[in-house]
Amino acid sequence: MLPKTTIPTPNTVIRNYEYNAKHSHFHAHLRPPLRTFRRNPRLFPKTLRTFQRKNHLPPARPLFPSPRAQPAASRHARYTAPMNGGCITTFTRRRIDPLAARVDDIDLADIAHALALTCRFKGHCRDFYSVAEHSVRVSHTLHTRAAGPAIEMAGLMHDAAEAYLSDLGGPIKSRFFIAAPGARPPLEPFDQAEDRLLRVIAEALRFPPIDYDTVRSADLILLATEARDLLGIDARDWGVHEPPLHDPIEPWDWRRAETTFLERFRALAAAIRSMPPRKPP
Repeated sequence: MLPKTTIPTPNTVIRNYEYNAKHSHFHAHLRPPLRTFRRNPRLFPKTLRTFQRKNHLPPARPLFPSPRAQPAASRHARYTAPMNGGCITTFTRRRIDPLAARVDDIDLADIAHALALTCRFKGHCRDFYSVAEHSVRVSHTLHTRAAGPAIEMAGLMHDAAEAYLSDLGGPIKSRFFIAAPGARPPLEPFDQAEDRLLRVIAEALRFPPIDYDTVRSADLILLATEARDLLGIDARDWGVHEPPLHDPIEPWDWRRAETTFLERFRALAAAIRSMPPRKPP
């Protein structure tokens, strides 16, 4: 008996029929010639039914029940009901719904670990290069411009939502929509779901909300550098005109990326707490 998860093909069905016919003496003398099936394997099920009917044999039970045999409602529920209640299990064993995250769901260790094991460019680079390392390098680039701890923190955490929501490549992200629970309208762009999750992360980890416009230039500089050093292409082909960094990138292993990410966050968080409060205008 073949596994239930096996998708039958004409050749698979023929081999199964040959095996049953060879190892069973019941009605073996009545089995139809297999050359009929080999000429046109697509006719095998129909030819077998005709053979059974002419020889007064009971119909065989189907090896692979058709999904059409199930009620339409149950088939629809199977493919539309969210697995595990729409929640994922994180590195620290938390269950979180990324589309309805709460402040209590967020843990810095989950973010650092997941980003350290997530490869940039969907893995299409010459060496493993983590999102965590990219984020640290963006933050350091902002530091060289004396952007200040708050903006440097934005550079470090601008991709933090990717720890819970899988990243989509920039060229296709605008084409994806998410059915978020309780959202109005019910479908929202993927980048809006990311922004909403980033606001929850900022509130949970107590750093200022992220304004991507303040880190866009540094992010594009790193993109141009990564394209040169990790993909061997010119980022101007993508419409990126920021100059790359002079020093080439030598990717870190994921453990170093995770540790450096955590250290950088703690240093920036301490610097933000020590900043004098802003005076109201």
